[in-house]
Amino acid sequence: MTLEQIKTLGGGFDVSHHNVDDRGTPIDWQAAKTAGYQFVLIKASDGASFADPRFAENVAGARAAGFAVGAYHFLRPGKDAAAQATHFLAQVTAVGIQNLDLGAAVDVEGPDDDPGAWTRISRQTRLLKVQHCLTPVEAAFPDPALIYCIPQWWAHNLGSDTDFSAHPHWAASPSSIPDLRGTTWAAWTLWQFKFTGTVPGVGFKSVDLDRTA
Repeated sequence: MTLEQIKTLGGGFDVSHHNVDDRGTPIDWQAAKTAGYQFVLIKASDGASFADPRFAENVAGARAAGFAVGAYHFLRPGKDAAAQATHFLAQVTAVGIQNLDLGAAVDVEGPDDDPGAWTRISRQTRLLKVQHCLTPVEAAFPDPALIYCIPQWWAHNLGSDTDFSAHPHWAASPSSIPDLRGTTWAAWTLWQFKFTGTVPGVGFKSVDLDRTA
């Protein structure tokens, strides 16, 4: 999906297996669509071995309800980036890349379970990790992959002197309009503006809410 097409989508959200309750109750995708949401980004994988167990179910449900659907991978700095890309591509190929009209996204942030992971490697290695994950992913998809990050975190850990600007920016900034100073981007494409939202049909845990530029 091109940038211009993405901009027409309006409101959306992102989910993972964490948004399914302990009884395994699936997301009611039609209820979410009826509430006016137009797109969703669904977690496919994390690191080089974890596959979200609800990914295929979530993609099928979202597609059936009429959502524009994207898939994202959580990049782990301590794992081989190319192996992570291969793992992610195995998940998205299984559901059909043609069913992911919003494309792919790579989540670049400090892991909650290992906040210092990125700081234990050099800045140059950080940049290479991101690039080595993106390159094979983009070879499989028709459009550039989104990069998800908190802008201030990116500015501090990766900076602005390398050009990832060809990759649409999915900016996480729940308290204010994304401040992109110090990053490689002049504009954001998607804005994750709330970490604690609610979406009809997604009844377990809070939901990250997103909007287009």
